[in-house]
Amino acid sequence: MNDQDLMEEDYLLLVRETQVDIDPLVERARFDPEFRDLVVQQLVSHKHINVYFHSYRIMQQVTAADPVGCLRYWDDFVGLLQHPNSYHRNYGMDLLPDLLPMDLRKRFDVAFPDYYKQLHDEKISTRKYCISYSERIIRHRPDLTNRIVGEIIASLRMNENSKSHQNFLLWAFLELVVLCRVSPATNLELYAFLQEVLATTIPPRVRREIGKLMV
Repeated sequence: MNDQDLMEEDYLLLVRETQVDIDPLVERARFDPEFRDLVVQQLVSHKHINVYFHSYRIMQQVTAADPVGCLRYWDDFVGLLQHPNSYHRNYGMDLLPDLLPMDLRKRFDVAFPDYYKQLHDEKISTRKYCISYSERIIRHRPDLTNRIVGEIIASLRMNENSKSHQNFLLWAFLELVVLCRVSPATNLELYAFLQEVLATTIPPRVRREIGKLMV
């Protein structure tokens, strides 16, 4: 058994547990490329939920702290967007935005369709994550703002959700609009959509938030 096998065996033994202190693992993954490769490998391919979940938690911190060192995993993270497991799709949506500052070749333009098809996922939580994680995408790629807003509006207009789910997603969208300072005064598609929403039965807090945006 070589050192790589020992490292993998020890890692899997540790992260199979439900409760794991990941801080030492995050620190090691930041400064040990070989160990970081192992973590990403387990995140992408391991079947045990604790293993891939804790591997995601580790990489969640590592990508935020070191997007340069993690750019090599671009294809791995993009591949997660097509994973049959919704957890993995969510992980891919969360990890990719942290790499955008280093995406000088604008490869995200190619990944865009796979990313935003998550707005039509069967899981309401996945749709919500897609909306919420868009804040970081817009922050790093403001040129995509109108396109992203348009994709979200199109998904909300389809309205195949229950009323509570629709309001849940609508609220997430309004939070995104506020955080990214997207103005209905300059985005006519947003203005028209908000007018449509105001003409429907919506919770008072949603109506108030839209009222603030329309001022």
